[in-house]
Amino acid sequence: MLSYTKLRNSYNDEVSGGTLTSAQLTVGDRRINSEIKVLLRSHAWPFLETTGTTATIASTQFYNYPANVGKYHGVSITIGSRTYVPSECVSKSDWDKLNEVAITADIPEWYFIFGGQVGFYPKPSTAGNTITHIYRKGFRDLSRADYTTGAIASITSGSTLVTGSASVWSASMAGRYISIAVTDAANSGDGEWYEIATSSTTTVVLVKNYMGASISGASQTYTIGEMSPIPDGYQEIPLYGACAIYFASIDENRANYYKNLKDGLVAQLIADQGSKSDNVIVEDMDTSRDNPNNYVSL
Repeated sequence: MLSYTKLRNSYNDEVSGGTLTSAQLTVGDRRINSEIKVLLRSHAWPFLETTGTTATIASTQFYNYPANVGKYHGVSITIGSRTYVPSECVSKSDWDKLNEVAITADIPEWYFIFGGQVGFYPKPSTAGNTITHIYRKGFRDLSRADYTTGAIASITSGSTLVTGSASVWSASMAGRYISIAVTDAANSGDGEWYEIATSSTTTVVLVKNYMGASISGASQTYTIGEMSPIPDGYQEIPLYGACAIYFASIDENRANYYKNLKDGLVAQLIADQGSKSDNVIVEDMDTSRDNPNNYVSL
């Protein structure tokens, strides 16, 4: 996977052999982030779909939805062991008519999106029921350099808890990825990238279980990096797009070279990740048959 730092360094190498100034690198950052946004807006990518949860508050109708929402798809409320899916009210006037009669009840019938919030009708009457938001993730510009201070002190294979040594991690690292370096030591990491769910000063909790060898009492090097939401294997797309823009006015051949690299990867991404299913539906040839009931039988 290509972190913000790796994308930035690769851009520098590709366009100048590593000689860009800080100001020029900042321009490259803007180009890469813009290319990511263009790609993410170009398709309803399944890999952006996710959920987030909040909780009902007694007698409260509207709730903020998660900060990283790009496109809201739907919502449900879980009460005990049952999950209820309300219908969407898409008209403000219809929503206002519903609310002419104030009703408070836990089971939702309608939801309404307005001003970055989701409202429920009837108004929830009980606190603590789980609201599950279904949405497509938005994108925040990449800007944070790789973090490598200290080392990994311990992690157990199959666990999600990582403990650092001489590291100063922070809560803002949630959503980034961590990779423990592969070495020849017995307590080596696996080199894979794992998304961070939560982070504190000396520990991080992974979204998925760590699958490498257990590390205990060791000092393994690691990298925490900020990644784009583009799947691994396709993260060069914004890099190639930014390089094409760089060369557009100074070297048409190189601009076309990077544009072709970008277009080829985009086409492959659509083929591989453009839909949720790998099923291929093969349409049959016309096999229509005459209805015997249309004919007179003697």
